[in-house]
Amino acid sequence: MTVCIAAICENGIIYGASDRMLTSGDIEFEPDLDSITKPELPAAAALTFNSNTKIYAITNSFAVMTAGDSGLQSEIVQDMLIQANNIIQKNPHQIAITEAVGMYLGAYEKAKNRRAHQMIFAKYNLDMSTFLEKSSQMSPHLVAEINQQIQRFDSYFSEIHGVETIITGIDNSFGDDAPSAHIFSITKVAGADSVTCCDAVGFATVGSGGRHAATQFMLAGHSPFASSPETLLLTYLAKKRSEVAPGVGKGTDMFVIGRTVNTFAMLQNIPDFDMKKIESIYDSVDADQKIAFQTGLAETKNYITGIFKARNDKQAKAQEDEENRKREFAHINNPVTGQSLPSQVFEIKPDEPKK
Repeated sequence: MTVCIAAICENGIIYGASDRMLTSGDIEFEPDLDSITKPELPAAAALTFNSNTKIYAITNSFAVMTAGDSGLQSEIVQDMLIQANNIIQKNPHQIAITEAVGMYLGAYEKAKNRRAHQMIFAKYNLDMSTFLEKSSQMSPHLVAEINQQIQRFDSYFSEIHGVETIITGIDNSFGDDAPSAHIFSITKVAGADSVTCCDAVGFATVGSGGRHAATQFMLAGHSPFASSPETLLLTYLAKKRSEVAPGVGKGTDMFVIGRTVNTFAMLQNIPDFDMKKIESIYDSVDADQKIAFQTGLAETKNYITGIFKARNDKQAKAQEDEENRKREFAHINNPVTGQSLPSQVFEIKPDEPKK
């Protein structure tokens, strides 16, 4: 119950935005991050400092944006941080975004298997591997029972611990001299299990407000080649418009990743950038749209009122014409009394026979 948004612009810059609403099981709350005192950090670290646990900079080149069960997502991200650190120490290189997606999926399966072990296998002194190895030696009834528990667990896990995730960043997958921007959307919820590359459309949205935010990008005709200012404002606008969805918080945090690797920065940490100015611009746009809507509404009311007035006038004129016609007809029949003259009756006699 949240919203996360990422968008590519100018074929190489990424903007991201999220609210601050956290979900754990059936509990939702929005922490007051503005009251947190920012620590004194070196300039490079100060740019990436972030207290919003919906946005994780795994490296300075890519970020993970999380929606859904915050406890499970935190566990997965911690696993990713360890994986990324181990990968870079063993073989220093820029982690490709597709590689990061694989890291996430692997961490998700490990977290899921840990819970499956606790709920299903621990009481039998088994794990998934030993169960598969020994199932042929076990009672068919017990094997069937464990298989049923596994099937029920899969449904339970995706329903109770549903997560949606955006992984976005810059890598050198096309060569060191050709950094490229990428966005992947991952869905692991009841009834949906997918991994989608969103590079072509240039944006991705997840969470309960995801469809509301996506609508703004579609209405604006967004593409990965849109300008940076346009995409910055559109991303913020999409987040604000998504706040009508249940569970989307009012607080907003945004980040940018530049055209090259190692350029992740939270917008509010950039010294000469003021998020309040973006808020002010949005408020002005929103106010102008409301005025334009009210103007259009007034014109529409006048137009519809005019249609019904014309119809009523036409009907009244038709009634008046009918009354005039009736009066003229009555005057012709009897100019004195206004009543119709009695019909003249002629007696027709048969021909007399000839003499």
